Amino acid sequence: MFYTQKNNSFIKAVTGLNNSPKKIMIIVGLILLFSNLLFGDRFENLVFELSQPDNIDYFTAYVTGDGIHSRVHNEKNFTMVMDDKTGFWC
Repeated sequence: MFYTQKNNSFIKAVTGLNNSPKKIMIIVGLILLFSNLLFGDRFENLVFELSQPDNIDYFTAYVTGDGIHSRVHNEKNFTMVMDDKTGFWC
């Protein structure tokens, strides 16, 4: 069956789809409303108190990122990593 103007009205009648501005605005609004569920929540400078393996040195660290990627840093915004072998933060 070829796509013609007559078939277009048949499709509208069967599916209930039409291009009224009100329906388009509702669909766009719903997409914008629920699109934030696709992305992780962003957080910045969550404060944690960490310790070194010797349990003597305690320091304040900050975590910035989202639900997928994050990084630990100090108050001067330098990234901190934990040494896999020793367990010390540097």
